Amino acid sequence: MGEGTFTEAARALRERHAAVLEKWLGLFVSSPLRLLGPRNTSEVQSLAEGVAGGLAEGLADPTCAPGSACLRDAEKQLAFVGGVLSAAGATSFDVMAFVLGLREALRVEVSQVAEREALSSLFDWLAAVTLEGACASRDDSVRLRHQSSLERGTPVVQLTEEIPAVMLVGEPERSVLESIFSRLLFAAVRVGARVVVIDGSGLACQADERVLDVLGLFARHGSVAGKVSLVMSGIGDDAEGKWREAMPASVETWWEERLDRAIQRALGLMGLSIQRALRA
Repeated sequence: MGEGTFTEAARALRERHAAVLEKWLGLFVSSPLRLLGPRNTSEVQSLAEGVAGGLAEGLADPTCAPGSACLRDAEKQLAFVGGVLSAAGATSFDVMAFVLGLREALRVEVSQVAEREALSSLFDWLAAVTLEGACASRDDSVRLRHQSSLERGTPVVQLTEEIPAVMLVGEPERSVLESIFSRLLFAAVRVGARVVVIDGSGLACQADERVLDVLGLFARHGSVAGKVSLVMSGIGDDAEGKWREAMPASVETWWEERLDRAIQRALGLMGLSIQRALRA
């Protein structure tokens, strides 16, 4: 694009800011693309103000083109807007209506055919940037809900009054693992446990460094190391070596293929059997 490609559009955003903004938000609210999301201009007014300010500077730059450095601030604003709209429940159609509303509001301010055509091309890029922000926000929201579900739903149970156990599942992030093992530690300390069962059969990646690191921290805790025997179950051959390396020498560990055998082992270490445990 040559020098001054978006001269009229930049001037309109600077000198007719209020009028362009009003036109833009009106087009957004009335757009046939919209499905859900904000119902009036007040809900997106501040978002539009930020975008208009950043875009006015970018369009005034002679080097303005999709992906150029002068549009960096405007692109960040639009990606942020996409995330905000997505978090508010807006669909991709609503996001497109927001961006294309600005394009149409600027097109009517431009008399030169070449600049109007260039605006259409530029806004293809800006719409993609905004949608990427919306998708990233949606992905983050799904990930956070998933991790929250893992944290709340990972079972930390009492096999007997004195034997706590945890069944690790999915792909927990480090913060989730720390919360889970904190619950397990609390359960062990509360009952004065001498044996704890840790089952990893439900993990998507048993050799995940985050799992190994938090597991090692748990085993080295002052309330565990040298005081509690750990019975591990469901660890595949490809990961068992790494789990063993994560264990400090001061912790007695036992390894079983299945959870039922781990439970029997834990009961045996306590001088119990399944029948005696059930009677208790």
